[in-house]
Amino acid sequence: MRFLLSLFDTDVLESPTVVRLMSEYYLGCTKSGAVIFWQLDWHKRLRGGKIMQYNPETGKRIKNCDGAVNWVHSQLKKSGELPDSWELSQCLFGEHLLLRRPEATVCLVESEKTAIICSGVMPEYVWLATGGKQNFKAEKCECLKGRKVILYPDLGAFEDWKNKGETIARSVGFSLSVSDVLERIATPEDRESGFDIADYVIKQLRTGVRSNTGGQTRVLPLTWEEKILQQMSARNPAAPQRKCDCVPVWLNSPPGVTASRGKCNLRASVNRMPYAFAPVSCATMDPGRNRPAR
Repeated sequence: MRFLLSLFDTDVLESPTVVRLMSEYYLGCTKSGAVIFWQLDWHKRLRGGKIMQYNPETGKRIKNCDGAVNWVHSQLKKSGELPDSWELSQCLFGEHLLLRRPEATVCLVESEKTAIICSGVMPEYVWLATGGKQNFKAEKCECLKGRKVILYPDLGAFEDWKNKGETIARSVGFSLSVSDVLERIATPEDRESGFDIADYVIKQLRTGVRSNTGGQTRVLPLTWEEKILQQMSARNPAAPQRKCDCVPVWLNSPPGVTASRGKCNLRASVNRMPYAFAPVSCATMDPGRNRPAR
């Protein structure tokens, strides 16, 4: 949350953008500061929660520490609140938002963090994440049937995602565009670092410097850089950055939560999760279909 507050609505004390993102994606946070990305399917059934560590100043993942990536169900198994036989059955991160906006174009990225940040600057789209390259599969994309979908592959993954995406789109039945904007604006350093669209969005939000390459996506009327700048001018008009001194805690379900740059008005609670934690396991799913068994 500290990192999000450094990006959005920096000219006001409380960030409506961050409140919206917390509310829509049910963002959680452990007492140690790790982020919980809850996975809810399109029936709002909780599949699980991925726990990841990030540097609150840079927003970069902390990969070289114990428990850098963990799962809520693993913790519940250790405490005896879930049986050892329970199996994780993932869905797309943000999938529950599809029913709210049945006509909106869907943008699909790999990282949960990327989906959240991009939703902050381009809320007219529904931003979802696979949660990993290996999770981009037809059975997880059943919820996209009949939708207009734009893929935003990370640098170095364009051909793989394009080929896989075209196969999945034909199988499931949705309209697909694949953005190659990153491939055309990336520097050698960007490629070596494996940048994704969020890295460029963050750069634009923090510096306001427009790229001179003018990359054009296939579906947006403006260049990608112009789109970012348009959103910036509407939301963050030339405001200085402010240091956030809020302390991450467990988040309640977000209605009524205030995202403040002073102390967080959030009640610490490990037990309050989005909806009842009765996660769907592999045993209750139709084979090959990303929906509960009937």
